[in-house]
Amino acid sequence: MDMIRTTEALTFQDFLRYPALRVEEGEFAFVTGRSGAGKSTYLRLLNGSIPADPGCIFYRGIPLEEYQILPYRRQVLLVPQAVYLIPGTILDNFHFYYDVRRQQRIDGERAAEFLRRCCLDFPVDTSCDTLPGMMTGQILAGTLPMTSILYQIAIMIAICTAVTCACFGTLYFGSKTLYDKKRQIIQL
Repeated sequence: MDMIRTTEALTFQDFLRYPALRVEEGEFAFVTGRSGAGKSTYLRLLNGSIPADPGCIFYRGIPLEEYQILPYRRQVLLVPQAVYLIPGTILDNFHFYYDVRRQQRIDGERAAEFLRRCCLDFPVDTSCDTLPGMMTGQILAGTLPMTSILYQIAIMIAICTAVTCACFGTLYFGSKTLYDKKRQIIQL
């Protein structure tokens, strides 16, 4: 079954035109393109943050316009490009995430395991206030996509695509990694 699909005519403000997209359940799609090609806009269209005109986006075979937007966004997460870390430690940020989701907090050992899977060799008691900018981006690329896999679809606007792809390659989905999944690259 198609998780998400777009029509050939998907357009934003009669300026950006996008290729048809079809992502099946269990498949991953990476959107690439030069700066200004409209990657972030495309992902915002898929998340329902901005309307497509003309063109149509389908989620599980139903046009996006037929969904109530908040329940849809609970299933299709847009991970922003900006760094959103609260002051405190890496573990504090994990706790904040789980608190917001009203889920049981994970312990330091589990948080450290998530960091190891993303090749981020930081102790969980490291202060986010003192991390250099690049490391902050790596933490974002590692932890937000890591924890957002609870969603049906995670749409990432990554600070560093290479870091994000590397992190996703080491994530575990059940007993399989991303490399065991069907994937495609959409070039804009």
